[in-house]
Amino acid sequence: MDWREIALSTVVSSGVAYGAARFLIEKIAEARIKYHYDKKLEELKTESAKDLATFSDQLKSDSEAKLATLSSELKERGETRLANLTSGLKERGDNQLAELNAELAKRNNETLAELNRKYAGEIEEAKAKLLEHTQAALEVLKLRLQLYQPLGEDIYRVRNLAREMLTLAKPSEYKKEYDERLLSLQNRLMQLRVLLDGDRVFLPIHAYKNDAVSFRMQIESYLASGPCAGVDLQAAASKALRPIYERMDSQYQEITAALAALIKP
Repeated sequence: MDWREIALSTVVSSGVAYGAARFLIEKIAEARIKYHYDKKLEELKTESAKDLATFSDQLKSDSEAKLATLSSELKERGETRLANLTSGLKERGDNQLAELNAELAKRNNETLAELNRKYAGEIEEAKAKLLEHTQAALEVLKLRLQLYQPLGEDIYRVRNLAREMLTLAKPSEYKKEYDERLLSLQNRLMQLRVLLDGDRVFLPIHAYKNDAVSFRMQIESYLASGPCAGVDLQAAASKALRPIYERMDSQYQEITAALAALIKP
């Protein structure tokens, strides 16, 4: 017999009407059942909350572990793909750069070959002109050497003979050669007028020749003059000759320097 029947018997035996007693017992039973139900429900809620927290923590831990693993895998996979992509791009870039360099080298070689073909004729023509000009310059140099060397000798001897006659000690000994050299200088000056003009040395040589003529005239005047009482003709003539000779000597230095530069290779 369960507790409800025992309780019902007890209440009825105590004089309480059976119906009322049964109603009371049912209410008590309902309250008891509700109490145990609520208690069990509360226990289930507590256990469920604990299980839920444990499951949540486990799920969170598992999720974080899986997320970390997945992140690591994705990072490793991404780095691998990035490394492969970088390597591929570098290799492709190197190949393209090598192809570009080869193409540029090919174009440069073709352009250089084209320029060589284009200007080969002009270069040969320039070489021929340069050789022609060089040969012409050598011919001019030979001509100058052939013509200016004896001219320089005449200028040199005239200056030296004038110096010997400057003191008038023995002017007649040098006068014959002086006249011959002066005549040779005059003739060469006329023959080489165009060439000397072109080399811009005609005017200084012509001025030198004029002073040489003046010097000769002073010598002839001295030799032709007779004794004059109270006058030292030799000293007077020597005094007149000296400035002429000094001009001739200065002109000689200038002329020989110019002629030497013209016949220098």
